Amino acid sequence: MKKFSPILASAAFVILSSSAMAATDTKTIDIEVIQGTYAELVGSAVDGNINNIDMGKITGNSATSLGTLGVKSNGKNCAISFSTLNNYRLKHETSGTTLKTYFLSYLGTNIYSNVDENSTRKLDSCVMPASALNFETSGEAPDVIEAGTYKDTVTITLTAE
Repeated sequence: MKKFSPILASAAFVILSSSAMAATDTKTIDIEVIQGTYAELVGSAVDGNINNIDMGKITGNSATSLGTLGVKSNGKNCAISFSTLNNYRLKHETSGTTLKTYFLSYLGTNIYSNVDENSTRKLDSCVMPASALNFETSGEAPDVIEAGTYKDTVTITLTAE
């Protein structure tokens, strides 16, 4: 009678063992239900951070990126509106002195007044990827710039129907 060599027996055991192992795959499915129309502004410009701009860019009227802005909505007709607390003026926090006026640039349009025809814009789509939102000052700064903080607050509203 022939005996199996120990090497051959070990090899046969490995082959048998590996065929006895099972494989699995698990996936998840997220389910959401949306009631009514929703509207969401997205992008780095609306992430809640304060944009500190260098005074050199202000006095030199240089464009500065405020980040990106996009929209997401399930609506059919969407419009985006821009307004500011100080009507596009950087005002001293204490005295109210205006440092400079400014405008915003978004999707190739300059917005420079709360009542400007460009302050509200109908959008071609209710789903738009984030695009650049830029800030640029115009005009001359006062000869003497008062020490302190100059600021304005921009409000962006997305309306979806």
